[in-house]
Amino acid sequence: MNIVYQLALSATICTLLLTGSILHPHTATAATYYVATDGNDANQGTEERPFQTIRKGISVVKAGDTLYIKGGTYAEAIYSYNFSPFPTGTSWDNPVTIASYPDETAVLAPDGGGTVIDMADAHYVIFDRLVLDAGNTIYAMAVGSQGAHHIRFQNGEIKNAGGYENVELSGSFNEVIDSKIHDSQHSYGFYITGHDNLVDGNDIYNNAGYAVQIYDGSNSSDNHTVSNNKMWGNGFSRQEAAVTVNAGKDNFIYNNLIYDNWAGIDVLWRSPVSTRIDSNTIHNNRYGILIGSESQGAIIQNNILYQNAIAIEDHGIRTILRDNS
Repeated sequence: MNIVYQLALSATICTLLLTGSILHPHTATAATYYVATDGNDANQGTEERPFQTIRKGISVVKAGDTLYIKGGTYAEAIYSYNFSPFPTGTSWDNPVTIASYPDETAVLAPDGGGTVIDMADAHYVIFDRLVLDAGNTIYAMAVGSQGAHHIRFQNGEIKNAGGYENVELSGSFNEVIDSKIHDSQHSYGFYITGHDNLVDGNDIYNNAGYAVQIYDGSNSSDNHTVSNNKMWGNGFSRQEAAVTVNAGKDNFIYNNLIYDNWAGIDVLWRSPVSTRIDSNTIHNNRYGILIGSESQGAIIQNNILYQNAIAIEDHGIRTILRDNS
């Protein structure tokens, strides 16, 4: 019996070695799919045989995959709740990526509806190098309702919101970085609620109202960072500042260039707590920084202000002013 057993074991090991099950275990490989205006949704989604619609492309991607959208204009919106479920990543190292094809520009311009991109229940999704044209919709992008988190829009353009703000950031740990945000026709560049969202490295201009508003009626819009942005030409239609902090605690406005707006930065309304305004350059606005009477414990430091009608006006509680020039 021992000899028979040994022979059987040897045969099994040889079979495993020959089939590669031991030496080369199977691992999942990230896939890349393609969409083009002249594609066909009956295709396989390869570069040579792309899909025609973004919706079809999204329906096949999984964590770690990339969907490239070839240059052109697509009359499509991306709504996460139109998928069951929307494909999501597992980390920033293993996201779902939806991007313009390299060296080409994909424009999403729906003929109507509420939003161009609406992420309500997804996470770890990156939108890269896309243009969102919301001239026929109310918003350009809404991110974070119903628990969506870790959504990133980068290296793109968001413009022309027809009804309200270009970008509504809620939820948590969502990011808009290194993009152009402009020409919200009646409202803001950004409306930010939730917590721990990031607006960094953007060019935010020609919005009718605030470039960035941090606000929530429940007073819980906390720990947001607005940094390294250039903001200009905002607020004139509504007589509003480039940045306003109207609620929440521990919000950080850092190292922004703010010029030629109706006004610079204000901290007002629903008792914002421990707002930090640090190392911004603010010039040629109606006022530079205005701290309202409901603000508590704001720290205003290391800012450079010039050619504003009023540099800093403080009516807050326990405001710290230091090293501004």
